Amino acid sequence: MDKWRKAEADRKARAEEAEHAAEPIEQRSFRSVKVAAQSPEILIPVSVTIPAGGKALLLSASPYRHRATILVATANATILLCKDENAATGGIGGILPSGICLQLATRAQLWASNPGGTAISVSVFAEVYAPEI
Repeated sequence: MDKWRKAEADRKARAEEAEHAAEPIEQRSFRSVKVAAQSPEILIPVSVTIPAGGKALLLSASPYRHRATILVATANATILLCKDENAATGGIGGILPSGICLQLATRAQLWASNPGGTAISVSVFAEVYAPEI
């Protein structure tokens, strides 16, 4: 009788193991995303004056920004566009001369550094979406 009980327990264990092996261990994740056609609703014009040898935040990080246009308003001047404040302090960035409109489609922050000896005026136009409440 003991031999039969061991065989029966072994058979049940193998059947249960086979049943668990057939089940998927991980399920696929399902996410739903609300999709709506949007267009920029707000235009934010800002004029920033950067002192000689100084730096300024042109665009703060924003999940709602669609695009921005940057223009150096001071004649015969250039600025350095930098990814963060440390790069602006170190003078590491791309050059934007006056008279050129730079359009950006970014949600990241953008800093500017003035390598020149006089103050520079920079115009920034940001198009943003109004956040849904």
